[in-house]
This record gives sequence, C-alpha cells and structure tokens, in this order.
Amino acid sequence: MAAAITLAASSGIMAVPAQASTRGYDTSGNPWTGLLITIVILLGVIAFALGYISLDRLEQRRIDGKKERRDIDGLIKALRSPWLSTKAARALGEIGDERAIEPLISALSCRSAETREAVVDALGNIGDQRAVEKLNAALDDRYVSVREHARTSIEKIKGRAPPAGNGNAGA
Repeated sequence: MAAAITLAASSGIMAVPAQASTRGYDTSGNPWTGLLITIVILLGVIAFALGYISLDRLEQRRIDGKKERRDIDGLIKALRSPWLSTKAARALGEIGDERAIEPLISALSCRSAETREAVVDALGNIGDQRAVEKLNAALDDRYVSVREHARTSIEKIKGRAPPAGNGNAGA
C-alpha cells in the first residue's frame, strides 16, 4: 500500500506525502483495502480539482457579463474581492473607462502578484497620466513580471501623452 501511495505521489497523480501509509487500518484480512483507500483519496483530489475549475468558470462568466454590460461599478466592486480581482482588473483594462483609474491604483497594494500584474496592464491600457507615479513605484515590485508589465504600461502611457509645449507647433 505504501508503495502505491508513493508511486501515486511521485507521479504527480495525488498530493500525498511519500511516507504515508495505511497505519491505523487493518489491511491484514483484505489485500484490496489499501488499494480502495488510495482510490478514495484520488477521487477526493479529482472532485476538489473539478469543483475549483467549475468555480473559476462561473466567476469568469460573471466578470464577462459585467464587461459586456460595461458595468464599471460592478467591476470595481469585484476588484475588491480576492477571488475576482485579477479578472476584474483585466476586464476594466479592456473597457478602458477612466472611472476605474483610482480603484485600480488602490488595487496595486494587493498581495497577489497576478492581480498586481493585471492592474498595471489595465492602467497602461487606460492610458491616464495619473497612473504614472504609481506605475513608477511598481517598478520596484519584488516580482519581475509585475516590474516588466509596469515598464510596458509606462511606455504606453508616455506614448499617448500630448507633445510638450503650447500645442502651436509650426506657428
């Protein structure tokens, strides 16, 4: 039995420590007991994974619905949720509404690097100069991906900036 669990764990099929055993179970009378325990554990892991995938798809549909309706307030509210913040930031960036600038800037303090990356991308897509100072601060983020996305977003915003001067070029 311990060999079956070790094989399953080492192959990545299930997340069970290699030293796991059937200690506490009487397997002396039935050679199938250990196998059945392994199967039950595997089924539990599979059920958990399927539940997580289903929840993720449901959340994505909720965000997509808000994006299609251009429900900026609903997406800003979703931005505050740890489960929805990354998806909401991406949706806000795709819509490009400037009402999302301040809530997105606030979301730069999120603990999730994936969310911070989505936020800096969204700020770059919206292209508002108010975000540049906070994006410059994101250049010091501890995650390389956040720093790289912040750099790209700053370049996008600076590329959209009006030329310096009084606007009367050639006059």
